[in-house]
Amino acid sequence: MVNDFKKYQSLSLFGKKHQSSELIKLAISKIQDQKTEAWEKNIFWFILEWLHPSDKVNVSTSGSTGKAKTIQFLKKQMLASALASKNFFNYSENDPVLLALDIFYIAAKMMVVRAFVSKLDLFYVKPSSDPFKGNNFPKFAFVPLVPYQLKSIFQSPSSIDALRNTSKILVGGGALDSELEQLIQQENNSYYASFGMAETLTHFAIKKINGPNNTSEYRALERIKLKVDQNGCLQVLVPWISSNFISTRDLVELVGNNGFIWKGRFDNLINSGGIKMSPESIEAKLVSHIPFPFFIATFPDPLLGEKIILLVETTSIDKNWYNIFDRELEKYERPKEIYSIPHFVYTSSNKINRKKTQALVFLNR
Repeated sequence: MVNDFKKYQSLSLFGKKHQSSELIKLAISKIQDQKTEAWEKNIFWFILEWLHPSDKVNVSTSGSTGKAKTIQFLKKQMLASALASKNFFNYSENDPVLLALDIFYIAAKMMVVRAFVSKLDLFYVKPSSDPFKGNNFPKFAFVPLVPYQLKSIFQSPSSIDALRNTSKILVGGGALDSELEQLIQQENNSYYASFGMAETLTHFAIKKINGPNNTSEYRALERIKLKVDQNGCLQVLVPWISSNFISTRDLVELVGNNGFIWKGRFDNLINSGGIKMSPESIEAKLVSHIPFPFFIATFPDPLLGEKIILLVETTSIDKNWYNIFDRELEKYERPKEIYSIPHFVYTSSNKINRKKTQALVFLNR
């Protein structure tokens, strides 16, 4: 493992390279300037944290799959993770890259670390649904985005034209729906989906979404080991983090020694009439037919134990959806009821909070 994070103390920002001492001065100046917005100050606070002699960094989880918590990592672990990404994506020195994510989360922190480690030219912008809107950026070599940002960009001709100048786009922080994947298939630049979490310092596996080498399988980065537990949930060994396997709640099908197909979340697993099924698998069959945010859930049922329902973020229900159920789904997968709700409950990272939304509907039905 590479240990000396102190070797990586210079950083290029917006085309200008800053050595450690001047970077510290710039950070302090930005933080003290009342005109600097909080999101930008937070980026420079993290830069100072990286430059600090301490060998540890505190990282917060998103809370999207459980209670948010703080994890402490060694900087040498973050360094090793950044090098694994560099080896996969083949960054070159001075490659321009864009940070459009909230620095509060590990994905953004690791993007800054990658810029330090790989000597990338880091551009940053206020996190928003469309980071390209109103900005005149150069051609980027690499841009990480979350699905809701990508959806917004595809809805803006000027923004998608700007994104098309980017060589590689990494999409993470949530599952891609089939509609978004279909849009990506038409693009000529390279799109990748990431699989990871705060506990693994972001992605430990990647899949190519479009182009001749696209695949449904995630492939683990170098030195990563995979296995499944008795419930079919993925376990991952990231050697620069721990010598023990890290357990997830993700149902997967292993492919070879270093690949897997994601099936859904174990916590969302449905048992209806004795048949166990993943709601995400049902959703994948419906996503191209329902033009609104939706998800599969259950309500208690005296006969089935759990009856499958469909929750849709809309003000009206299209009765034709029942015909779609008959055509696209197995009999045991078909929702027995449809509920519309004007506004779903979302997490701070813009993912649907299934439990809270379902509880809201249940209480008001």
